[in-house]
Amino acid sequence: MAPRHAARPSRSRSTKQIVAECGMMEHLEGRTLFGASPFPSLDDMRDPNNTVVRIETRYGNIDIELYDSLAPNTVTNFLRYVREGHYDQSVFHRHAANFVLQGGGFRYDGLPGATPALTAVPQYDQINNEFDGNQRSNDQWTIAMAKLASPADGGPPNGGPNSATNQWFINLVDNTGALDGQNGGFTVFGQVLAGSSRTVVTTITGLPVPTGQTGDPRLNSVAPFNGPLFSGNFSSTPVDGTVVANLPEDNIPRMRDVEIIKARNVQTFYGEQFYYPEGFAGSTINEFLPIANPTQAQVFYQVIVRSEVTSGDISTTTGWFRDRVISTGSIGAHSRGGITISQFGAGGAPGIADLVPQGVPYSIEVRATGQLAPTLSHYDFGTSTGEAFTTTLDTTWGFAQAEKRNASVFDFLVWSNPNGVAADIQITFFFQSSAPVTLTATTDAYRRGGFAFQNIAQLPNNTFFSARIVSSVPIVAALSHFDNTGDQFGSTTLGIAGNGSEVGVVPGAIGGPGVSQVLSILNPNNTAAVVTIVLRFNDGAEVTIAPTQLIGQRSRVQVNLATNANSRVQAGDPFSIRYSTLPQGLAIYATSSTTALTDVATTPVATVASTISTFGEGFMDPARASINVFETISLYNPNSFFFNGTGNVTANVTLNFLYGDGFVLQHTFTVGGGARFELNIDEFQPVLAEATNNGRFYYSMQVVSDIPLLAQMFHYDLTLGGTQASGGFTTLGTQSGTIVRLDQI
Repeated sequence: MAPRHAARPSRSRSTKQIVAECGMMEHLEGRTLFGASPFPSLDDMRDPNNTVVRIETRYGNIDIELYDSLAPNTVTNFLRYVREGHYDQSVFHRHAANFVLQGGGFRYDGLPGATPALTAVPQYDQINNEFDGNQRSNDQWTIAMAKLASPADGGPPNGGPNSATNQWFINLVDNTGALDGQNGGFTVFGQVLAGSSRTVVTTITGLPVPTGQTGDPRLNSVAPFNGPLFSGNFSSTPVDGTVVANLPEDNIPRMRDVEIIKARNVQTFYGEQFYYPEGFAGSTINEFLPIANPTQAQVFYQVIVRSEVTSGDISTTTGWFRDRVISTGSIGAHSRGGITISQFGAGGAPGIADLVPQGVPYSIEVRATGQLAPTLSHYDFGTSTGEAFTTTLDTTWGFAQAEKRNASVFDFLVWSNPNGVAADIQITFFFQSSAPVTLTATTDAYRRGGFAFQNIAQLPNNTFFSARIVSSVPIVAALSHFDNTGDQFGSTTLGIAGNGSEVGVVPGAIGGPGVSQVLSILNPNNTAAVVTIVLRFNDGAEVTIAPTQLIGQRSRVQVNLATNANSRVQAGDPFSIRYSTLPQGLAIYATSSTTALTDVATTPVATVASTISTFGEGFMDPARASINVFETISLYNPNSFFFNGTGNVTANVTLNFLYGDGFVLQHTFTVGGGARFELNIDEFQPVLAEATNNGRFYYSMQVVSDIPLLAQMFHYDLTLGGTQASGGFTTLGTQSGTIVRLDQI
């Protein structure tokens, strides 16, 4: 076979040489969003062990150090509002010049296209005053809790020193004389850190505060600020621009997002982010989040869920405004950890330990101090689904396979917008023999969005199709599929980020009786594509699928490889799939879907290789292994003549099984260039022995190679029993280390 890139003379070095010289190309766009604004210096903190909270505004970020040990009750109260998302979209409603900038009491927010609404931030119980002027005076740049005046000074009956709840302020000048001796003293519990954070505060306090000029442009003269919440609260509010009715949201300085960026007693910031846009709790749903730590150090994390809103404000029914931190913790080096997000109770009632309310769609984001590998493990519609989280954000995502079949098939296209501005979304649906259909949507900042295909009248029923999302800002997108006919099938899968690829690989595939191995291909281009599909078996044999697929412009095809007449496919021999397109450089999207063992497992075709692939989920019970529990790791080494045009390069590989107690089981082997490797873990005696002898049933898996590889994991558990869904899923894992696109090898 002619080399795919033989015409490129610059590809004359081996993959190992390229890795050694330049580290190849890393696809790490998703890691830069949260870190776009640098983290503050620990040297600027009063105590580097303190918690740091970041307030995002349109003018930049304000980083606040909290005095954890000096004002513990006050900090705990403040962090409760932060973790439950109550300060998100709240405003700095009061600027008293040369005195304070105050916020925390009111939100000004509306769904895209709707009139913003003014609402009160919920209030929890009043807290005891912790003022200590000897250690924490109201100096410039400190933050303190606001409270009500005492009854003796004309305040309400519940006023006085112990009346603080949700509001707080920044001291713009040294206010020790004015505030340390007033109303029992105002409790200082943190400071605005030096540098850009203080510049942002100065910018906000430089905005004009409307006064009673002709026409009375003060906020209480315009909707919605002239309602019952006004009561003088907005008489000194900074306003960016002209005061008009239904003032645009960002014309008042808002806290777009308020999150913890460094935990207490941890001298490292949450610099890594991992995304998956699918999540839901319900009366027949269990959801788990196994997390692997493949690094040599303890990693701290927090899990954030971001809700989807279709209309109105869900806080009225769930107490959940937009996003919330549902878990914080740490995972030891080379260990598996994780959380249970929800488990339904008797009669479908919420579980007593559920971390989310039932009935609210959400996306999941993990922020961590180091590299992790979270995996969604979701049980719904009588089946199981799973997928590894991604670090990638992109403005374009492709899905080669989707389906609409009312009353029996339920497909959901979902995305998460982790940006401080709304995402304008365009979704184009492609069909095999009809014109594309395009829809649009807008998803607000830090929210999830999506479509249930059965609710889209523009999509014909009883149809397979493909989809491509184009967004105004980088997002992450996935598709979940549930088939309720017979023994229920289900899968969830990430899309393919970017514009697709001219080459792709499915590391693990299978044929045989009763198996469906479908490769769906989307050609979104205005040029027809010729796609060649090659199957690679364990012994090195290759079979080119005939006929070569001709895919018209802006069209799609589906090929069931399990029905191929090749005797080895019919016998059920495992294989890898490789595709390539002509004309050269024409990028397409492809999805692999395997129906076997009473479930469907779907994954995007791999277009990116890495030296590390980690899988958070892993389980093996020796009593059920190869009977009703099956697990497989499939690898493909793309460092071959086909991709690089120079020759095959052997990969040296270590497969690590990471257990919850820190024990690591290692298995080493080699994979030749262009070759595949497969390990049936349900038959792998070292793993079975760990479960039998040491009670180690749960683990994560880490594939480590000296050159970039492709890795895929299948997991099936068919007998969870009772009302608990069962089945299997497949995933490409979380990639790290040296990462390279296949068309760049």
